[in-house]
Amino acid sequence: MWRAAPESRLNHPVFVRPLGLTELAFYWTATRRGSSDIYTSLEVGATDNSLPSDAKFTETWCSIRRRFPLLAAQVRVVDRKECFVVQESYLSHVRAGEVTFVTIASSEVQSFIHDLLDGSRPLSDELLARVYIIRHPDCSNKLHILFVAAHMITDHKSSVALARVFLDVLSSGCDLPHLPLADRLAMVPAREVLWPRNGMTAARRHWRKAIGFAIFSVRLSKFRGGNSFPRKEPAAPVRSRMLATAIPPDISKTIRATCRAQGITFGNAFSILTHIAMSRVRHRLYLRGLISEEEWRYCRTQPTYINSPLDLRSYLDPVWYRNGGGGELLLSSSSLRFSLPFMPISPQTPLNGSEPPPFRDMLSLARFHLRCKVMQSQAQKLFRHPLFLETTIGSSLALLEQAKSAAGRDAESGQELGCRAYSSSGGPVVAAYIVTNLGVVSFPTPSTPTPTPTRIGHRPSSAYCLHVNDRQTYLQCRPGELYIASSIFQEQLTMSVRFDTTAYDGEMVREWLEEVKAACIWYLGCAHSEALPTPQSRL
Repeated sequence: MWRAAPESRLNHPVFVRPLGLTELAFYWTATRRGSSDIYTSLEVGATDNSLPSDAKFTETWCSIRRRFPLLAAQVRVVDRKECFVVQESYLSHVRAGEVTFVTIASSEVQSFIHDLLDGSRPLSDELLARVYIIRHPDCSNKLHILFVAAHMITDHKSSVALARVFLDVLSSGCDLPHLPLADRLAMVPAREVLWPRNGMTAARRHWRKAIGFAIFSVRLSKFRGGNSFPRKEPAAPVRSRMLATAIPPDISKTIRATCRAQGITFGNAFSILTHIAMSRVRHRLYLRGLISEEEWRYCRTQPTYINSPLDLRSYLDPVWYRNGGGGELLLSSSSLRFSLPFMPISPQTPLNGSEPPPFRDMLSLARFHLRCKVMQSQAQKLFRHPLFLETTIGSSLALLEQAKSAAGRDAESGQELGCRAYSSSGGPVVAAYIVTNLGVVSFPTPSTPTPTPTRIGHRPSSAYCLHVNDRQTYLQCRPGELYIASSIFQEQLTMSVRFDTTAYDGEMVREWLEEVKAACIWYLGCAHSEALPTPQSRL
């Protein structure tokens, strides 16, 4: 928990707390050129062609740091432990580098972000978050806002909350209420502190954690072999890139309706869709002679393992959650591993040509829905376990061990060395990729009605009519990382993939993303007339 630091004074409060287990894991991960740092880019337009001034952006950043104090935190070693340190004096002024103003052409934004990803890390132990305000001389009624934050203080839900609150304060012309720093920090403890206690003694909680880790270890030991895309050994430095695509709103609406009608979640369906797309890409590589016959036979007999991030907020202390914990800026996620069946393979795979069989021949509609149900059952079995939270300790410990080992190897060699992003705790297991469904991401859009004025009768003179035209999230990938995500933005189902270009071929990844989109439309977005027979045997 947070406590007063030794240097704290009555007129100069300083608070400190040790990093939680998952925070510590991502702290060590970030020592490799900021691995896992999150870049959130918003294209913001002004309805009345009036954009805020630089001073207004600076004021807004100061205001939201009082709402989200970890934005002003530093990491220091206190009593031989890595700790967050927050000084109240840091909340009232902007430190060097926190808010950066850039002027470039609107067409150069992505190149600017790529330069940040490829260059020196823009964050440090003294600066865990910053924002870039990117104005465009060729477009006076829009700009880009780029948030960069260390993963140890944020996750997807936190990133969305940060962007929403920033835009709310910026557009409303009103400051946020100033609450005592100690009260704000009490809402952002380490995740482990927020586990429901239900009156348990410290000894009982200790044994639950020990049993949870044992369950995690037993589960992990059952994973053997695995399947993946062809990839090279990651090189240093990592080069992170992002590709994205979107499905039109009318088809996106049909896809969501199909999921509801079939009693499945899109998140579970998305995992199966990425697997089908992976199989089609491998089909194509085999038919082109880019995969050997031996490798093709091997991958047909192997299951596919995927890792999936999970937001844990709703599983934590219910009182904290009801009091606003769901909207706090902190790291509150874990990673789960799931097993998918063998790749869907058509028995009529042609020996000539370069295209795989059509979707209906690779995996029928009925078997697709069956696989979605199996995936959903697998997830529910994990979530409903009475020691579910305790079992998440294992993934954090595994990540921490990998990160520390990698940092140690770098220190010994004097340079950054390539390593796998998510090997499987040292065992002979191959994880194919990371997959997640981020749900609905909503911001004020051009079609959103102007918000009601905060004061009845008039609109504050300092208010702005802003809307978000586009949103993209970039990730500083870990070596060898391949991460695909889906979300709904402006009624469109969007899919994006982040990957390390030193390990994966960019054209292959692009092909995979397009196959995921095509599979999504065929299995969920088309009105198939045939009835769904009940499969009787294999998946």
